[in-house]
Amino acid sequence: MDTYCAKLMEYEKYLVSNRLVQKDKAKYYVNWADKFLHGINYRDEAINQNSIVSFINSMERENRYADWQIRQAENAVRMYIINFQKIDIRPKAPIANETVDKKDTVLSWEGALLKVKDSMRLRHYSYHTEKTYVDWIERFRDYSGRENADLVTDEDVRNFMTYLAVKQHVAASTQNQGFNAILFFFRYALERQMGEMGSNVRARRPLRLPVVFSTAEVARIISHLEGTPALMVKLMYGCGLRLNECMRLRVNSIDLERGLVHIRAAKGDKDRMVPLPVSLKDELEKQLERLKELHKKDVSQGYGQVHMPEALDRKYPNASSEFGWQWMFPMTKPSVDPRSGRVMRHHVLDRRFQRIVGEAIEKAGVNKHGTCHSFRHSYATHLLEDGTDIKVIQELLGHKSLETTMIYTHVAQKKIAVVESPLDRLGSCDGVGK
Repeated sequence: MDTYCAKLMEYEKYLVSNRLVQKDKAKYYVNWADKFLHGINYRDEAINQNSIVSFINSMERENRYADWQIRQAENAVRMYIINFQKIDIRPKAPIANETVDKKDTVLSWEGALLKVKDSMRLRHYSYHTEKTYVDWIERFRDYSGRENADLVTDEDVRNFMTYLAVKQHVAASTQNQGFNAILFFFRYALERQMGEMGSNVRARRPLRLPVVFSTAEVARIISHLEGTPALMVKLMYGCGLRLNECMRLRVNSIDLERGLVHIRAAKGDKDRMVPLPVSLKDELEKQLERLKELHKKDVSQGYGQVHMPEALDRKYPNASSEFGWQWMFPMTKPSVDPRSGRVMRHHVLDRRFQRIVGEAIEKAGVNKHGTCHSFRHSYATHLLEDGTDIKVIQELLGHKSLETTMIYTHVAQKKIAVVESPLDRLGSCDGVGK
């Protein structure tokens, strides 16, 4: 016990001296670490992924901690274990020729969720998708009422999907998102295939035409933005980027010499290149200069790292500190990476940016239910109206199927404008317009 008290005192000094947290907050991080260690009776052999998950889950069940406290606690524990104690808590590879009798093992929900997270990270799913899938699996766990994960049945899935549609009245896209999460859970956590679900489980998404801004509306919206949000909107509209693609741009994604933007690991884990608007060259050069100064400052303070895909991180261990891999649109302050526990600078957050854009749309007097994704829709529609070949637009958008791109033919103004209304043919007939 005395040994751990000394370690915790050293941990507090470590946090402050390395500027990982503010001096007045270091004591809270130490308290969280002590609370975790107390829960495992201060046993080194009990420090692993399962004990961390159990600790966080116990906090959530108590219903007396705010979300930010739970996040702070998890960061504190992971920093203590990974950064300070340098304990490797990654899942160990099975020993060669070692056999496990699956009949004698029981898969707990905590263990299943760990397998889901490990499988998603192995397949380079985004952290946002990981959180979404875990949330869905937890909802399914609570609904099924099964004590252990390996006790769930196909009938549980059917009942849950019906419950979402009939009782919760969720949209088809939401229902399908939940189904995909549970399907992933079956394949990679339970390691078994889900049976035939039938058409009543997979909801069909209704056809909805995209919201498209006119060029004048885009200009008005941008006029109510400044700084980083303005540049991001210009890139989304000028290059047809999804919000996530724009947020995750890195310095080496921008090729100013060739006038191209390299979008890496986009939807479907596909790369593509799109032309860079000539009008943005000066703004991007200024942004890169600002980023160089920011990176120098981070390096001087012991930071300067960014999150890297795990395969690249292993192959090029120093790449995360190189300027070329820094985010084009970083956050103002460094933070703790939720996966590795390391302190680094993350890219801007989508919710804050979406709120800023929403306010700009309102100020611009645009009476459409537009979102950040509407700039991508507007890009495709305006290209089509200007005569760009539909297959070229498909490639620029990164669509797998041409059918997906064809939706923009329904909203292209020049295609619709050639149709004359039968009312206009009545001319000055008696009774018309009176």
